[in-house]
Amino acid sequence: AIDDLTVQFSLPGSFSPFPILLTLQILPQHILGQLPPEQLRGADFNQQPVGSGPFMFNRFVPLAASGELRLELEANPDYHGLGLVSGQPRPAQLAGVSLWTVPDADRLVELFNQGRLSGAFDLDAGQITLPPGSYQVTDLVSMDGIYLFFNNSHPWLSAVEFRRAVASGIDQKALRRGLGRPSEPLSGPLLPDHIGYSADIRGQGYDPAEGERLFRALSWERNSDGNWELNGQPLQLSLTYPSGTVYEELAGLIQQQLIDFGIGVELDGRDPDGFNQEILRHHDYNDLLLYGLELGPDPDVFVFWHSSQIDSHSVLRFNLASYRSAEADTGLDQGRSRIDPDIRAARYQDFQRAWQADMPAVPLYRPIFNYYTLASVFGPRSRQMINRAHLLVDIVDWTVINDRRWLPPPPPAERPT
Repeated sequence: AIDDLTVQFSLPGSFSPFPILLTLQILPQHILGQLPPEQLRGADFNQQPVGSGPFMFNRFVPLAASGELRLELEANPDYHGLGLVSGQPRPAQLAGVSLWTVPDADRLVELFNQGRLSGAFDLDAGQITLPPGSYQVTDLVSMDGIYLFFNNSHPWLSAVEFRRAVASGIDQKALRRGLGRPSEPLSGPLLPDHIGYSADIRGQGYDPAEGERLFRALSWERNSDGNWELNGQPLQLSLTYPSGTVYEELAGLIQQQLIDFGIGVELDGRDPDGFNQEILRHHDYNDLLLYGLELGPDPDVFVFWHSSQIDSHSVLRFNLASYRSAEADTGLDQGRSRIDPDIRAARYQDFQRAWQADMPAVPLYRPIFNYYTLASVFGPRSRQMINRAHLLVDIVDWTVINDRRWLPPPPPAERPT
């Protein structure tokens, strides 16, 4: 502590993404100081948290019959922060907020259509039965990227020409239309918002003619059914995804596109519960993996593409494609260890050039999520959303009209005589 309002951090080396990674708020040392970081999520503190935000914990309300839970918060009269819109110190405009967890999307839709929820996240417009004018929708552009990962350690997929050949049969625009969900294009490992992003650095796009050339250069031939085969062995790939999610529909669309291109695809839907630990952590898929990455506001995508993150001893092991590239590693290492924005931009462009040349995955799209609120709710604005918690970043400025009443006009004023 430098003074009452300043904290200084000392790092073992230069690490430019550090300020953005400070997303965990200051915690009470007298309660949590002796607790190992990996035990924070399960600490008793989470059942009765204290803090300095715009709202204070009131109580948990378990709804035993349905397995649902409501977290009730009340306004903090001592909140000292600034309103995101006004830029002025102000307490929350709402007296309180309840966060309601439900078991599935069907229950969420039911509660919103009953008017029991003021807002619900990521619904489909066709599910809403409330009359027009009684609700509104806010578009939130995510900082996620949805990718089709190639298993770069696979005997066929280890060849960049083979990966490019498969990628040439995937039409991202048609996939986005087929999903019928709002989305934005995604062209590579970085977002247009990131330092160093370059729209001029592109990889293999949808180009069946180029895919045909690449496959034939690798000695693959079309059989009598028009499918690719090598030495009489048909090309068959497995596509792994979390079942019962939006990925399931997307997997079906990708399967059909690749089948039309002469590539057999077997769908491998896995239980979404534990998908992170059981499938992602161990890279437990054969050929293709369909999943999304939270890319965030900084271009430091080290954990997703650096070769050190393939090792089973790495902390996260989120290099899901098992991608190895000395050039990409150098760009990622130097991009996160330089402070000068121009130098960072140059190094991340080096990384993009290596990534696009190697094509370790196919970028598919960037989701846009809908936040539906009742017409009585004022405050939510269309904007970028860094992560799910960022949905409520400006809630200090939100208001709700609880009641509207018609009042007769006042009687006309008497004319002076």
